Amino acid sequence: MALQFLRKTLLLGFIISVLWISNSYSLCAQTNGNVSAVSEVVMHEGEIALEGKVHTVDVGQKTLVLNVTAFILPNGKTSQLPTAKAKSVVLDAKTVLYVRGDNKRLLSLADLNDAQDDISALVIGKDLGSGKALPAREVAVWDRVENGKFSFKGATVTNGAQGNDAVPINPPLVGSPTDTASPPPTQIASNDPVNVNAISMPVHNVFPYGDFEDVDEKGIPTGWVFSDHQHIKLMEEDGNHFLRIISPPGADGKANGFIAAPIRFKMSPTWKTIRLYARMRAANLKLGSKPWETARLALLFEDAGGNRAGPYQPVIELKKDSDWVDQWEDLQVPQSAAYLSLSPETFAAGTIDYDNIQVEPNPAPVSRVILKDFPEGDFEHLDALGNPIGWRMNDSQHIKLIEEAGNHFLRLDNSPGPDGKWVPFLAAPCRFRLDPIWKKVRIKARMRVHDLKMGSRGYEDARLTPLFEDAKGHQAGPDTPVLDLKQDCDWVEKSVTLTVTPGSVYLTLSPEMLGCSGVADYDDIRLEVVG
Repeated sequence: MALQFLRKTLLLGFIISVLWISNSYSLCAQTNGNVSAVSEVVMHEGEIALEGKVHTVDVGQKTLVLNVTAFILPNGKTSQLPTAKAKSVVLDAKTVLYVRGDNKRLLSLADLNDAQDDISALVIGKDLGSGKALPAREVAVWDRVENGKFSFKGATVTNGAQGNDAVPINPPLVGSPTDTASPPPTQIASNDPVNVNAISMPVHNVFPYGDFEDVDEKGIPTGWVFSDHQHIKLMEEDGNHFLRIISPPGADGKANGFIAAPIRFKMSPTWKTIRLYARMRAANLKLGSKPWETARLALLFEDAGGNRAGPYQPVIELKKDSDWVDQWEDLQVPQSAAYLSLSPETFAAGTIDYDNIQVEPNPAPVSRVILKDFPEGDFEHLDALGNPIGWRMNDSQHIKLIEEAGNHFLRLDNSPGPDGKWVPFLAAPCRFRLDPIWKKVRIKARMRVHDLKMGSRGYEDARLTPLFEDAKGHQAGPDTPVLDLKQDCDWVEKSVTLTVTPGSVYLTLSPEMLGCSGVADYDDIRLEVVG
């Protein structure tokens, strides 16, 4: 029990969840060249078709929130979004709500509210622009696609069905999360590793000042106080506003000093954890000599007296030039915290932009879909920051992506510093959603370690820890066997077969160094369903 408590305490704050984009951008915005196959829909002038996942339904208000993954313009251009955007959709008496491909099977919003499975939707309506709800003319829904057949609550529509002329039957947009039907036992769905696992933006944002769209008569965004107008500016591109920090280089090319635009707001005592989201980009970035001298969005919890509450928190940061990239951090709220201080800031030289800062209290766990080829396990598929997709890389000093002879792998470097000290616990976890019909899974990995010095307790070693979790992300059942190394060795393959703990919704895989120092490498992690 002591080990279980220790792991749960140390692992909290490392567990993943991933990327979002605010709806402060118009859904008609140009994407980064990710164009999916054209879905044949018929639209009137000024309309747009949106495809994505139904996030929430409000029957009383006759609205739903759609996490949009793709859009279609009247000219037929279809674009896949790099990350999902939330869009409010309004239905009225004229809106036709039906099962996709069969306009005779009409539905009500209550049908969507009661459904247990994930619901996908194709919505057609008048495009009123950024930040405004979409009035829907048609809403076609489904909760499963198998072999080109749509289904909702068990009833299937085949390709031979006579569908609505405006929305002929066709597969979901290529790469969209909507085509991830639950696989049979022992089979794992295959799809694009990044798009299928796109994380949608939060619906329950409690930070009202992060889109920089409300501006006062002096040109200052609501809630913010800029004391340095030379280096901190409100910018606009294509109708979208964002914050810019300009940090000129000194004679050595590095930043002259520290520039920040902090903001502080009161927290609710009901917040136990928060998820911090932000979009950032950087140009001509020149880092300082210290690990923390980066472009960053820092967060600080404060007590009622304005003093720091709890430890210093992880930051959202950029360490190289980048186009807009979305990042997040999950953080545990200290018991004494009364205020939350957010600070777009830089210790580095360059031009840094910030947008769509959002805070979601008590967020639900976010997980990845398990794909057939398990692309997370080879560390060859990278995200926008150059990190292996899925894994939590929030300690760049100790958790690294390494390349040898063209092969990439994950390294946990817990070598003692000049003072002989090292980190008590390192982890780079990744959470996956289990299919409820799976009974047994096999986990394999290649591992190696050198300069390992174990702790005084037998479990203080280098390891890959599997952890079954319930719907809230809490450990389900007892501790599971781990793949561990207790002495220096070259690459070795380790494996373990596990019975899925009843009630488990997630499986987190966590490369770890617990109570030990040294350097541990991980590669070719595989997850197989065996029963």
